[in-house]
Amino acid sequence: MGKHRSKAALALLFLLLGVFFYSLWAERPQEPDQAITQIDFVMDTVVEQRLYGDNAQQAAERVSQMLARLEGEMSLYVEESEIAQINAQAGIGMVPVSQETFDLLTRAKELCGQSQGLFDITIGPVSTLWNVTGASPQVPDDQAIQQAQSLVNWQDLLLDSQTRSVGLRRTGQSIDLGGIAKGYAVDLAWEIYEDCGINEGYLSVGGNVLVLGTKPEGEDFDIGVRDPRGSASEYLGVVTVPNQIMATTGDYERYFIQDGVRYHHVMDPRTGAPCQSDLISVTVIGTYGTLCDFLSTVLFVAGKESAMELLDREDLSLILVDQEGHVYCSSNLKDRFIPREGSAYTYFYGSDATPLAEESAA
Repeated sequence: MGKHRSKAALALLFLLLGVFFYSLWAERPQEPDQAITQIDFVMDTVVEQRLYGDNAQQAAERVSQMLARLEGEMSLYVEESEIAQINAQAGIGMVPVSQETFDLLTRAKELCGQSQGLFDITIGPVSTLWNVTGASPQVPDDQAIQQAQSLVNWQDLLLDSQTRSVGLRRTGQSIDLGGIAKGYAVDLAWEIYEDCGINEGYLSVGGNVLVLGTKPEGEDFDIGVRDPRGSASEYLGVVTVPNQIMATTGDYERYFIQDGVRYHHVMDPRTGAPCQSDLISVTVIGTYGTLCDFLSTVLFVAGKESAMELLDREDLSLILVDQEGHVYCSSNLKDRFIPREGSAYTYFYGSDATPLAEESAA
């Protein structure tokens, strides 16, 4: 969708990012000359890079080229993409693909198997049927939903490592990597930054953010977490995540309303419809973008009870927002997440839901 965007539309889309950067730039000294900012529209989202260092421009250009290449290989909506070719050959034959596409599909199939039915990259028939991001989305009839859902089965994804080719077992099946591709892209970007010696800066790819170190003067980058029921400029709080990746999934990113009901873009493979979750936003913070992207989707579909079981883990951090206006943060975020002053939300830490003392709010 939307392959040609005007500059005005691009600016508007930037305001609609699920995660944005919160900084009082006017009150701070001018940043060093080597800081560069690059904004692109690719992978159906706005991408922002702000990097510091002698090779910052080179790194930004390489990352932009990589993202454009991934879109050309992996987008469901680019007719010439490798994913589109696999979908067109479903039930017919195998399609040779690039190493990047094969690696991601191999990893995605493993994750599908670990998700207990909550994540399935063969969700394509369901995504296409609902067309939530289309111009005139509407609720399909039950028969159409059942037909689309019957085609969803990650075990029908065929991978041949000898020929580096991919296929789908049944006609009508299709792959949609929307729940994992941006996280994978952030992982590849981090490799490029390391190769270029970039240790300070950030990258935002839609709801996926990579933060490298701190600003040159030693200050942390403060990352704002979007208020899922607020305007584009409102946030739940700010968090510091140096040398980590943050991925967010929510029901506010892409949705339509019919007969007073909100239908969002996160599909449940088990039902063939938008998942009925008691969460409205899930943010996962860790060191691997592919995994963070996957987990934010899976936990959103799984719901609050399952997600809260992970709040005390040391190897990742979560920020969960439920339908009742409660925000649950991982124990290891107590010193790194600051709620917005005057927020209507109630904040808790850890799996035992310890309330945040009012005096600790920023």
